[in-house]
Amino acid sequence: AHRAVLDSVCAALDGAGFVICRSRLAVSHGGARFFGTLDLTTSIVENVSLAVGIRNSNDQSFPIGFCCGERVTVCDNLSFGSEVVISKKHTRFGKERFDEGVARALASLVEYQQVAAERIERMRHCLLPDEFANSLMLRAWEAGIVSHRLLPQVICAYRRPQLAAFQARTTWSLFNAFTAV
Repeated sequence: AHRAVLDSVCAALDGAGFVICRSRLAVSHGGARFFGTLDLTTSIVENVSLAVGIRNSNDQSFPIGFCCGERVTVCDNLSFGSEVVISKKHTRFGKERFDEGVARALASLVEYQQVAAERIERMRHCLLPDEFANSLMLRAWEAGIVSHRLLPQVICAYRRPQLAAFQARTTWSLFNAFTAV
């Protein structure tokens, strides 16, 4: 059941000392598929905190999943890294294996937090010349990473950011332009 997956993740987070400050939960396909994000109070760097994502499907369209990433707290920009991802098939012992995987993942969350902090700080201090930023946005479109419909929004978000935190012309600002759009 979706509730069992959510409850086990919440209990594991609590047991590991993490505090949930906000959750967003949704079901689709007549209640057969469940998705959720849980924002944690644990800060990675200023204005960025840890967040986890969970998913489940009663129709077995995808495996039970858990991933860890970061939430930019000054906007609704959610970006998940792939360093801590748990995915278990819906088998007889799938839920138990999922719970074990989540427990192991939470044990490595401190290490993820340090790696993410270093990556974000590098991105925040990496100045990005306009020509290079333009080239990266065009290459993202050419590679199919962003569609022709979203590319103008990414360009606008980067060139005219709504938040002071993204005014600097850095890799971090460009990253947030992409992930916000």
